[in-house]
Amino acid sequence: SDLKQRCVKFSVAAAISLLLLLLLTGILLAYYYSSSCVHGVQCVDGGCVWESQWCDGVTHCPSGEDEAHCVRVQGSTSLLQIYSNKLKEWRTVCSYDWSDQHGEASCQGMGYSRYKTCPNNNGVTLRCTDCGRGVNSSRAPGGPAASSPASWPWQVSLQLAGSHRCGGAIISPYWIVTAAHCVARAPDPRDWAVYAGIVDSLGTLFNPAHTVSHIITHEDYNSLTRSNDLALMRVSSPLDFTGTDGSKMVWFQTILRLSMSKMYFH
Repeated sequence: SDLKQRCVKFSVAAAISLLLLLLLTGILLAYYYSSSCVHGVQCVDGGCVWESQWCDGVTHCPSGEDEAHCVRVQGSTSLLQIYSNKLKEWRTVCSYDWSDQHGEASCQGMGYSRYKTCPNNNGVTLRCTDCGRGVNSSRAPGGPAASSPASWPWQVSLQLAGSHRCGGAIISPYWIVTAAHCVARAPDPRDWAVYAGIVDSLGTLFNPAHTVSHIITHEDYNSLTRSNDLALMRVSSPLDFTGTDGSKMVWFQTILRLSMSKMYFH
């Protein structure tokens, strides 16, 4: 009798364990097949490019995301590196036979239009300058399809009380340029948060917020005509340009030179 009861209990426990195992397997399989890019990168149009196709020199995504982030400048010396599809790692570019055309092409690939470059022993250090551009895409930002991360690396989300209020552009590690009408009714820097490298509201869960220390508006801003609709935000901590939050600067020296003399701190 005792042996029979033990056998029944063992059978019940085994059946429950088997059911739980089958349930877990089903959940994992459903997740695997529902996630089209478990082992790849998501294209803007919803398609998937496998890891073996990243940076292979052939554009597989319609908007070119798979070939858009294969060049970077690394570290304080801005050492130029290219991602190797075969080795699956970043490789430093040698300075042998380097030309101005190579420097220009590298900067353009990262979203810049001009550059300064110099050989550094066996490697190349690259300093890209002037206005940034988005990666090659036939779609305008803010269109019906979502942008992929780092497609517009100088773009930031300016959030007020936890909600997106307007966009801004990075002009230095500490400064954001935006519209005066965006901040006119909320001039207190403590009410704002700046998010870089996000493309949707879920991005705020995985990216740190940058607090704002100062807001500067154009002295001659007119809320009725929207003339001189320009403002600056200074973040309390520098934005990261190593690639971890997708940030990249867009230089507006001319705007700043013309406008800073007519701005004031709140």
